[in-house]
Amino acid sequence: MTVKVFHLTMRVCYFLLSAFAAYDEVALTTVANSKNEGLGHAIHTRGHGSLRVHAESMLGEDSGNDDDRMIDIKSAAVSTFQNLAKSGTQAVNKATTSVQLKLSSKSQKTTDNRFVSLDVGAVKSKLFESLKYQKWAESVTNAYKKNVEAGKLAMFSTLSAHYGDVALAKLLAEAQHVPKTRSVANLFEAIQLEKWLTEKKSTSQVFKLLHLDVDKGNLLKNPLVNTWVSYVDKIGKEDPYQILVRELTKRYGDDGLANVLVAAKADDTAQVIASKVVNAQLKSWLSSGVTIDDAFKLLQLNTVKKDDILKSPMLSAWMAYARMNKQDPNELLFSTLKSRFSDEEIIKMIVAARGDPKLWPSLGGLARMQLTSWQRADKSADDMFQLLKLRDGDEKPFDNPVFNTWVSYVTNLHQERTDEVIFSVMKKHYGEERLEKILGQATQSANTNSIALNLEKELWKSQGKTADDVFKALKLDKKGDNLFEDPAIRTWVYFVNKLNGDKKTPDEFAAISALEKHFDYVNLALLLGTAELQAKVKGETVEFVKTLTSLRNMQFKQWMVRKGFDPQRLQMALANRPFDKWNARISLDFSDFYKANGGLLIG
Repeated sequence: MTVKVFHLTMRVCYFLLSAFAAYDEVALTTVANSKNEGLGHAIHTRGHGSLRVHAESMLGEDSGNDDDRMIDIKSAAVSTFQNLAKSGTQAVNKATTSVQLKLSSKSQKTTDNRFVSLDVGAVKSKLFESLKYQKWAESVTNAYKKNVEAGKLAMFSTLSAHYGDVALAKLLAEAQHVPKTRSVANLFEAIQLEKWLTEKKSTSQVFKLLHLDVDKGNLLKNPLVNTWVSYVDKIGKEDPYQILVRELTKRYGDDGLANVLVAAKADDTAQVIASKVVNAQLKSWLSSGVTIDDAFKLLQLNTVKKDDILKSPMLSAWMAYARMNKQDPNELLFSTLKSRFSDEEIIKMIVAARGDPKLWPSLGGLARMQLTSWQRADKSADDMFQLLKLRDGDEKPFDNPVFNTWVSYVTNLHQERTDEVIFSVMKKHYGEERLEKILGQATQSANTNSIALNLEKELWKSQGKTADDVFKALKLDKKGDNLFEDPAIRTWVYFVNKLNGDKKTPDEFAAISALEKHFDYVNLALLLGTAELQAKVKGETVEFVKTLTSLRNMQFKQWMVRKGFDPQRLQMALANRPFDKWNARISLDFSDFYKANGGLLIG
């Protein structure tokens, strides 16, 4: 009698699920959605056919068809399912999860046999990318065209039976990192988690099942930790990351845990979970009253080499803990570093960490605080030059990143005469002769050219040199018609403009007036126009092209203002000169400039 009742119970389960598959899809949508989200639409079907769930191990192979005894039960099952649909997801879940994830004996054996005949089980890694698996999956899909979900369940049953929980979980974890296999891996993992849940396995049992309790390496790098976290989340009673904090602290102690977290955060595959464990640990510290100073030590930031401290992956955790304590992390970091290191060392730390864009926000705040600290202490440009030890035997100070920090400080301190102050301090410590050599080298480098040129102008000014003196010093007087192909012309123009700008009554055409000492005004226009065009074609630097363009515009403006030229008057002037085929081009270019300026510059 007991056996018959048991058979009857399983038959009811069978027809509940048959009715579920056959029931109108619209009617079941609200019932199925919640469960399908958890299983990737794997456990339930959606009106595509019957999901023949069968508990082979319970019923035995001799269960038979017994169709004549089930007709009435089937009708009753449909009616029962309709009632379940009305009562909601919870009732349906209770009915379906009590059934083993095993298909009918015949269809399951066919799936198993295909698995064996294709030798899928020989694949030990990258299973879902293998040709054997893909052929097997294709054959199962064809066999279950009317019920795709049932086919997925059949495949999972075969995989689980062959590989076992641990090996299959590893294969799934591996496949989740590959975009083209992630979807199927997520699906099978969802079924596996549901299987464990149906078997009422506790989180600690699954932890041991996955051999995480005996992992002697860095636990957070074990891909099965993510599987376990998913299972804990599915149960929903505990925070998996708080459990991991307790487990890892028990294994490694507070100091050892910091090392484990540092190593995990440096690993691309473990960064995410490591960050969540760190966050859980910070919350634990906060509730336990751990101070910010203690957290600095617990994260072992006090043992990191000074040049690496700002690059430590644990620094962001410490700063996050400061925010949890309602403190400004940048201020705390600055005061902490200030108590341990000199100003020079702090600047070098900032410089060493600049290569990582992720650190720029915190580095910017730190650098600003350092500069502000110096200003509050009323440190002069000369004081800081010495404090940062920039004078100590450095023949290439412009290549020293700390030098840029000093320049930033001087710029904030003397915005109107930055170049003058920088030059005077450097001249004091290097001497004029040595500084001239340093500046000469720095102007040859693209990285230091700009600031070196500005300082070189200050040097020439201090030496009382004129525009003509510098023209000769740069050997531009030897260039002839190739003058505007030489990058040194840019240096000369900068100097002339700077020298002219310091006069009480500046001459805006000073550079052109100086050049007209060496070239006839028409020839100068032709050389500038040709050089500008060639520079653009050759792909010269933007700065160099701008210099040539500015000279050309300066000359045309001079013609309009000083010579009183308009296009007609220029043509008359050119007509009185020996014929030159290029004169037409000069006339055309000036005409364009004149129109662009509307002739408003005359007078």
